[in-house]
Amino acid sequence: VFKHYARVLANGGDIYHEGSPFMYPPWMATVTAPIAWMPHIPARIAWGIANMFFLWKAIQCAWNLSIGPNPTFSQSQRVKIAVAGLLCSATYFLNCISHQQFDVIIAGLIFWGLWELSRSKPVISGILLGMGAACKMTPLLFLPYFIYRGYWKETLTLLLTFIFCNFLPEALWGLPKD
Repeated sequence: VFKHYARVLANGGDIYHEGSPFMYPPWMATVTAPIAWMPHIPARIAWGIANMFFLWKAIQCAWNLSIGPNPTFSQSQRVKIAVAGLLCSATYFLNCISHQQFDVIIAGLIFWGLWELSRSKPVISGILLGMGAACKMTPLLFLPYFIYRGYWKETLTLLLTFIFCNFLPEALWGLPKD
């Protein structure tokens, strides 16, 4: 569905026409545009590479967030925890990858954004979380936390990135012609 509607969007069509099965933000069609005209197999390979990269980032960043700056677990305990976490989440990640969905990419963006937040990189954190929110609104739930904690750079960057990503299709291709 993403490849088809990326082509529709890039050709100036209305991705939200009556009866359209495309129920996602326009950013998702925009992100898919580079592979929209590729033949089937190269497009699947490119999408698979993107998913593997973001799966790796999700695992890496989740792991770094979970052990913190001063790990209290031994190396063998950390390996057991990692294996248990991977076994619990494998079904969900594999399902998203096999159905070529955005969920792995969104998870990677969220965990990467939180990792950058923990490393005191507010702008990078806001950009990553804003890109995730542009795919699905769930990362916007970090806004009340950021506001409560006084994380103004993160708040502003997340909001600006979210808005930018969802208005980028209009900047690239204009409003629908039909």
